Amino acid sequence: MKNKVCNNKGFTLIELIVALAIMSLLMIAVIGLMSMNSTTGKKVKADTVVQNNAQELYDDMESCIMQAKAVTIISSDASPRVYDDTDDFNTLSPSTEIEFSKISIVYPVNFNKDYSSTVTKVDGGKDLCTVTYEYVPPASGETGGKIYVYRKYDNMDRLNTYNSLSDDTLYASDVTSAKVKVDSANNAMEVMLSYDKNNRTYDSDCYVKVRNSYVLKKKN
Repeated sequence: MKNKVCNNKGFTLIELIVALAIMSLLMIAVIGLMSMNSTTGKKVKADTVVQNNAQELYDDMESCIMQAKAVTIISSDASPRVYDDTDDFNTLSPSTEIEFSKISIVYPVNFNKDYSSTVTKVDGGKDLCTVTYEYVPPASGETGGKIYVYRKYDNMDRLNTYNSLSDDTLYASDVTSAKVKVDSANNAMEVMLSYDKNNRTYDSDCYVKVRNSYVLKKKN
């Protein structure tokens, strides 16, 4: 009876080294791909956060500006400009950009007695609200500033957040620039905000016409 000869060979040292080298290259490629995906994910998240904040602020400002009865703009050098329907006030060119520290807008809202501690009824069923958008520039070491939004109602005092720079009234962060233009010819305002979060920049441009005639429009 013949003995069967087992001719199975193991891996040689060179083959093992080559195999390990190939595995190392594959692992480096996988780690690099995971790192790239992580970086891309962070960028997408930063973009989404900035764009969502910008859209929320845009929607809020658009609604208030559209209903405005009076607008006060305080520039970064603290000089106020008041726009309403009382005077032939406007001397600004439509292309004049104002770096603002505050924009205050007076607009009508439906009165609800449940939010008032002083009255149960107002004439015409409308209360007046003054909403203020305040831009606080970045502090030392920060890349962006903050925009706070607070409201003061004439009669619904339980809703007031007037003159309150707090977490409750913080509306947007990472704001690097806050400017406004008044287009008196078209009775419109344009608010331009720039954002920067994790080196991801975004610009928001809110151009809104005011429904009430002559709030911003120069009278002849």
